[in-house]
Amino acid sequence: MTTLSTFGELTTKALKCETDVTFQTANANSTILRATDSSGDQIITIPAQSGNSNLLTSESSVAAAKVDINGASAETSLQDADTFLFYDNSSTSNKKVTGANLKTYVGASGQTSGTSGQIIVFNGSNAQAAVDMSGDVAIDNAGATTIQSGAVETSMVSDDAITAAKLADNAVVNASVDASAAIAYSKLALSNSIVAGDLTTDCVTTAKIQNNAVNAAKIGANQVTNVKIASLAGVSAGTVSATKLMLPDANKDLSGFRNLTSTGDAQSASVLIGTSEWKIVNSGTDLLFQKWNSGTSAWVTKSTISGA
Repeated sequence: MTTLSTFGELTTKALKCETDVTFQTANANSTILRATDSSGDQIITIPAQSGNSNLLTSESSVAAAKVDINGASAETSLQDADTFLFYDNSSTSNKKVTGANLKTYVGASGQTSGTSGQIIVFNGSNAQAAVDMSGDVAIDNAGATTIQSGAVETSMVSDDAITAAKLADNAVVNASVDASAAIAYSKLALSNSIVAGDLTTDCVTTAKIQNNAVNAAKIGANQVTNVKIASLAGVSAGTVSATKLMLPDANKDLSGFRNLTSTGDAQSASVLIGTSEWKIVNSGTDLLFQKWNSGTSAWVTKSTISGA
């Protein structure tokens, strides 16, 4: 190639070339600016420079402000095969990293390590740390949480929040009811539920028994004894007491009457008169009038009315 250093300077308003513009230096190497044909005229504009500048080379750097990404749409479906460009901190070259490479790196060195069932929490230094769940709630390695035994307290339950449907059968026992609960009688299903063992001694008074409520069907055989009848209290067997029921003695005797009136027939084998000095005796068909003889301690017949 002809050495160009001996030629002079060319100044022109426009320069047309077929394809190449060759820059020849003092050595045998040259630099060629070559344009390829296109469908129409294309213009390359060199912007105004404030000083000398060079075209980009493999070692050239482009300021971030010169890289326009504002016109691109944000990608929402990244793939493992998609690539990212990173500056290599250990050299002057860049690195091409795939989405799969990036996920592996972040998963290996960008995530806090822990053990099965732990959760990641930011600590007091605003750094993430793997910790065990503690307190009222526990968590397993599948993410399922459970409330710990005894964790739910009265203050945590809203008024009227627990309904009857939430209680298991037989869950409420006698010990569950406070002694001062004052449960209304109307709240108790007492039909045929009170037995003798539920009643304390003398707890049923006369005022508690409805008129005519106790009939023969309600009283068991031989259940009403002398001590259960108030009008027999203080009665001596064989003796008549005022305003009391009469109780014959073991010989079927009963004494102490004042007046005895009968509107019907009074039947007796004998009748004592006065202070037991006279007695009327039915003897067969005869009626005997007898007087007591204290000397002989025997009854002596004084008169006989024959029934023949």
